[in-house]
Amino acid sequence: MFAFAFDLILTVSAAVRLSADHANARRIPSEALPLPIILAIFQTKGDTENVRTICFVPGSVSVSLGLVLVRLPALLFLLVVMSKSPIVSSLVINNVELIEVLGQDIISVTFVDVMYGSPSQIKISFDDTGTASDLIKQNTLVSIKFKYRNESEEINTSTHTIDTIERQEIPSIVTFGGIGYHWLSGLSSTEPIWRRDTKLNQLVNEIVNTYGLQFSGNPSSDVTVGTRSDPSDPYVEIRFNRPINALYTLGQQFGYSCQIWGSYLRFWSFAELNQLPTQGFLTLSDIGNVIQSVSSSFKRYSQVHVKYGGTVDNPLWAASGNPDGGVEYLDREGFYRDNASATFRSVGERYRLNNDADTLKLMTTGAPWQYAERNITVTGFLYTSQNNGKYRIYKAIHMLSGNGWDCELELQKIE
Repeated sequence: MFAFAFDLILTVSAAVRLSADHANARRIPSEALPLPIILAIFQTKGDTENVRTICFVPGSVSVSLGLVLVRLPALLFLLVVMSKSPIVSSLVINNVELIEVLGQDIISVTFVDVMYGSPSQIKISFDDTGTASDLIKQNTLVSIKFKYRNESEEINTSTHTIDTIERQEIPSIVTFGGIGYHWLSGLSSTEPIWRRDTKLNQLVNEIVNTYGLQFSGNPSSDVTVGTRSDPSDPYVEIRFNRPINALYTLGQQFGYSCQIWGSYLRFWSFAELNQLPTQGFLTLSDIGNVIQSVSSSFKRYSQVHVKYGGTVDNPLWAASGNPDGGVEYLDREGFYRDNASATFRSVGERYRLNNDADTLKLMTTGAPWQYAERNITVTGFLYTSQNNGKYRIYKAIHMLSGNGWDCELELQKIE
């Protein structure tokens, strides 16, 4: 055991020296820059400075079989550790794959994936002595994929439009910031939407077709969007100054998650999303740090009342849920077209309140299943057992650097 530990220390020490010589240690490995594989290390007794490293790099020296076998246990352990290093597997700029050109200059990557309410974002830092500044400009389209070496599953950031460029002189670093492509390309443009007596599914489909989005979702044909100040008015109406505001606001009002991911619009009901199986699992040992835990079950509302008919002084109310968990009346809102629309509004308000009632923010090791909107299981908490349960990922912030792959998760408890 002592010999193995000693071999391992020597192997890791040599690996650090090798990585500093072979590639800038602050950079993220990429498939364009192969990871050096250490085959054998030996040290002259009493000579701590004379560490000889023999490595397998194209064109390097050969190694005797006996020397490999002597250090084999430590080498195998190190190779397993090295195989879990994150890499940038794809860098597409204006529809051209350039990982072979720029991969070796990437210093760090940050990807912010949000379920609803704001666009996804990326930040990529390069060594500014390379060619990144020649190839990436304002409004350049960029997409990135990253994963663990020797694994196939990866994170795909989708396409982003570069909108910020920052430079640092010492050391020489250039950082490009981007925002979700379709967010900037039209959905956030100032194109007012004013509709009367329009169904939710009709409006969503209209926006999808107008802006060339790929779509998945289940917006209801039973919901007429908009309100009126008096139930005797002939129609209900909505007004929004931007298409994206219409999507997000109506989604929240009627119980839908609205996520823009590249050219995709996902518009699924929370009722549908809550029933999906979990796609990730976190135990206490996977969690590096709990940043914030909010447990406010007393804020949960099990019944919400919404107006839809009657008179101004004596309205008719639609409601959903059981009043045992609390009751709220949306008396400041106008009158909805009918009972079905008001009931959907009631359900949507309950989801809006409940989604933020029990939340968890934590740091963990990055993984390719950590996408916004996916359901996961958290377990292992003993003294704060209320943190255990089924959660939905509201936001995932992936951070890659020469130190590895970390992810900050913001979770909403489902059950």
